Amino acid sequence: MLRYLAGQTRWSAQFGFRQLTTNETSVALRPFYFAIHPDFFGQYPKERATNEDSLKKVGQYLEALHSRRRTSPLDVTVYMREPRDTQAVKPVKISLLNHTDVRSAVSRILQCCNLSLEYLTSIPNKTALQSTYTPNRPIKWDPTYYRYTGTHNPYAERTQTKPKRTFRGWLIDSIKKAEENDQNTKHVREENEKLTVQICDQLQLKSLQWKSEWGYRNYRSCLNTFARLVQENQTKLSHLKGKSVYFCDKTGVSILGNVLLSAGDVSTDWLSMLTNVSRHEETLLGLPDLEMTLSDLLHDIQIVRRPDHGIVMAKEYDKQLRALISSLNRCWKAKRDVLGGSLNHLQLVVETSSGPLAISTSGQFLVPSSCPGSILIDFIVNNRHKANTLLKEHERKSIKTEAILHKCQSELDICSLERDASLPPDKILTFCENLMKEAYNVKDLLKGARVLITFHSSISDDGKLLVPWNWVDIYD
Repeated sequence: MLRYLAGQTRWSAQFGFRQLTTNETSVALRPFYFAIHPDFFGQYPKERATNEDSLKKVGQYLEALHSRRRTSPLDVTVYMREPRDTQAVKPVKISLLNHTDVRSAVSRILQCCNLSLEYLTSIPNKTALQSTYTPNRPIKWDPTYYRYTGTHNPYAERTQTKPKRTFRGWLIDSIKKAEENDQNTKHVREENEKLTVQICDQLQLKSLQWKSEWGYRNYRSCLNTFARLVQENQTKLSHLKGKSVYFCDKTGVSILGNVLLSAGDVSTDWLSMLTNVSRHEETLLGLPDLEMTLSDLLHDIQIVRRPDHGIVMAKEYDKQLRALISSLNRCWKAKRDVLGGSLNHLQLVVETSSGPLAISTSGQFLVPSSCPGSILIDFIVNNRHKANTLLKEHERKSIKTEAILHKCQSELDICSLERDASLPPDKILTFCENLMKEAYNVKDLLKGARVLITFHSSISDDGKLLVPWNWVDIYD
């Protein structure tokens, strides 16, 4: 019978098996908490919410094991930052099935996330009260004993290792499903494109795009609603001429001047926003002056807006710039000579207040608006040469990436070859180089396919193949 010892350590008088204490559990999972903690995902709201929910479920599961309560199988997804790229995140699936003790559950979590087990393995697995009695005959324990203690079951049937799946094999299985999805949604996508062109012509828009994570059917619904709105209020919306309109998860004007309409709002909210675009543009027009002020304080460093800033609101960015300028002004007298000469060859991106102070793989300084001015200046001074080197390397790789993407699409006769915006050029290069090496084996399968290079393998509802950039490490 299992009982608690001091510190909530459980042990078996017969077997001497020792469970983890709550404190040992917390320490063992510290790398896991640090890798997925929501506070580090301020610039990724969707991934942050997913990690918060997953942490809660994992905590409840472990609490149930500590309390010896019955647990149900648990499947959660968490997002982790790439170790060498603070801009990139990747999804990791964790499955907890039939665990009867905390140790095995913690081990499973760390293994799924490819984190160190060093501390966990250093914790004794047996208590000092383990019996020294040795039976004089073989004992065939119930299978639950072997699962609970982690010992080898000599009576278990040997199972053959499942052969590793090949990339071609995955393509063969996936292409058929992708073609079915493509055919089932083709008419809807064609109608979406036709309606988009019609609305753009009516309002003389620069573009009308879908930037939401909802599917293509939701896009059709938004287009129909917007088309009716335009039909009834075309005169009121004439000032949208030459602008880009995005359906996304926010309503307002972005720092790139794009008009944003939330896919979750009703048409009256859209109309209210669209008829008052000029008020939002007042803030937009003031951003260049603020960026110039910030650049002057940092010796002419370039203040740039990354492509994904297209969904950042102008008012939010205005507050971020003002906060950082204010922080630098407070320490300017003491730090003004530290930066030295001109920094106009370097680039700086202002991020949300919860973002990390870091250098991106492209060589840009990523600066949270809450960063103290003195810390920012010291960081730039200590990393200016590294940033300059990364900028030049990124420029070289970007040119090479565009060339090899075009080559892959052309030689393999792929209909469209897109990439996840968060993937750096070196990962795209790796993907394309490996794909070209396998061209002979996969060209017949990829002909006419629509491919998206990303972090995981899947098939979208509209028939697009999602292929991981490191597929060569996943498939034989």
